[in-house]
Amino acid sequence: MRAFIIASIVFGMGCGGGTEGELTKYKEKMCACDNKECAEKVFEEYNAWAKGARDEAKKMSKDDRKKLEDIDHELKACRRKFRDEDKKNATDPAGSAAAPAGSAATP
Repeated sequence: MRAFIIASIVFGMGCGGGTEGELTKYKEKMCACDNKECAEKVFEEYNAWAKGARDEAKKMSKDDRKKLEDIDHELKACRRKFRDEDKKNATDPAGSAAAPAGSAATP
């Protein structure tokens, strides 16, 4: 997985060094999403952009790789909020917050 992350953030390094800007663009798009469908669409675009980048990862300095990995982690944190929301909804569906019978909330 780590190799994929590094490869995905490196793609484009040999094409004018725009990797940081391109990755930042995907991060900003992901963090601007307000629903799961948007986040999944952006993530698909991001994955398409990242394909074929494994060889470029070998050419990066550790400092450059670290900077891009940080941006990548931010992007994925924004995506994760929708996955976490799904988990919460699965374990706490609407209306399940009602007090159990016999509690102080029962009239």
